[in-house]
Parts: sequence; structure tokens; C-alpha cells
Amino acid sequence: MTTSLGVRDVVHTAQVDLTSTGDTIVLTPGVPIDVLRWGIVADALIDVGAGMTVSLDHRVTAGSDTGRVEIDSFSQTTDIAAGAGVSRRLTDEAAATTAVDGSTVNTGGTSPYEVDPGEQLVFDVDDAADTAGTGYVFIEYLVKPAQGTRYTTTMTETAVT
Repeated sequence: MTTSLGVRDVVHTAQVDLTSTGDTIVLTPGVPIDVLRWGIVADALIDVGAGMTVSLDHRVTAGSDTGRVEIDSFSQTTDIAAGAGVSRRLTDEAAATTAVDGSTVNTGGTSPYEVDPGEQLVFDVDDAADTAGTGYVFIEYLVKPAQGTRYTTTMTETAVT
């Protein structure tokens, strides 16, 4: 079990085309993060047709698909209206505590997904929307301290000159 006591943040991406398959967004954190939730907000109707499937993947080495794993995925079988969205929670906040910023933080059940410096998160369209579909991907996470083995294993700090 991971106890996460950090600052909650959300990264929002540029507009992505959901009508073609493949990797669309890559996040490379400079400090350790614990991923809590991810999803899509439509800026125009997303016509999913027979269904659209997207996934959030983890690259254990930035820029390399060796050892890449799928963290989570979901299939959407109904259209998503402009201004609406779909999200997936990676944690169970039923057992929770309050973080230093006042947000609710998971302390039991399913743990957040850890991503360290030198690793990446990849948003992947596995089965594309039908004829129309653009939106913004978001990833909600907790920023972990830039210290300890989750940081120093891959990052080297240099002195200010």
C-alpha cells in the first residue's frame, strides 16, 4: 500500500484527434508522481460509432517501448458531447486522508500508480472514434518529493553556476 501525501495537480494537453489510432500524448515527469485519474474532455462531439477504446500506458524508460505496460483502459460505446468528458479513477478513495493542500488522498484499497523521473505516461488510442472526435486528455496526479530513491535513482542535480 502506498500512502500519498503530496500536492495534487492535473496536466491538460493540447487538442488531440481521436479518429486515428496510436500514441497521442506523452508525459515525462521531472519528479516522482502518483497517478490518480485520467480521461478525456470533448471540445467537439466525439462520434464513437461502434466504440472507441483508449488506454494509459507506462514506459519504464522514456522514449522506449521495451517493457511498456498498459496501466488502464476503457471503451466508450456512446458519443461524448462537446464540453462533456469521461474519466477513470486509478485509486479507491474510500479509505482516505487529507493531504497538506486539503485534497483527499488515497491511503487504502487500490494504490496510485507510481511514475518516476526517466519514465513516461502515454495516452494511446487503441480503437479510434468513428467520423468525428477531438478533445483534451487530462491526467490527475500527486507530486511526490524530489528526494529519496524514486528521484535520485534516475536524476542527478548539478550546482548552480
